[in-house]
Amino acid sequence: MKIKKATAKYEAWLGRRLKIVEADLAFKHEQMRTASFPFFRATYYRWAQTWADICAPGLILGQAIGRVGDLLNNQAFGAPTGSGFAVVIPLENRPPHYLGFSHFTPIAAYEGAWDIAVSAVLVGISLLHGFRKSLYAAMGGVRGCSHITELLAQAPTAAVQTFAGLRREMQGEAKPFQLDRCHALETSSDTVRRYYARWYRGAA
Repeated sequence: MKIKKATAKYEAWLGRRLKIVEADLAFKHEQMRTASFPFFRATYYRWAQTWADICAPGLILGQAIGRVGDLLNNQAFGAPTGSGFAVVIPLENRPPHYLGFSHFTPIAAYEGAWDIAVSAVLVGISLLHGFRKSLYAAMGGVRGCSHITELLAQAPTAAVQTFAGLRREMQGEAKPFQLDRCHALETSSDTVRRYYARWYRGAA
């Protein structure tokens, strides 16, 4: 909603609840045109309308950055696992009943990837189509922080790798989306022959 339309709706709403002096309202509009401060002061209500759109992506992204901290501090991990995608937890950080295990499910990584995906959706950027181009256009160079930008640039890969194992590979007729998206999962590879035999197309 444009600011003029939002202002008109707000003033109409206000007029139904109290008596408005038209001369004072006109004076307010004149003052709003003079400088930024009176303009923003007079349109404070707009924050109530848009705060969720503005803050939500940042809050979710902040949650994802917190999950990186969990991984670095060897905390917020899941149950022991024999999967190749695991984190090694030092003995001093393991729960007493798991002292005999070293490899644990990286729950924080899963949640972090999900948070990044949600944040990207909230700001209208597709992770699979033009994400990096949109990211660098919005946050590249002096428009953002190079550390955060480079970290976010890996979001599509992290999201695809995270969700790949959550999809039932033999469900439906469509080829699993992760195949032919990297060298290891090329449909002529031995990995695909072993784990996705239906989609194996022979050695290149």
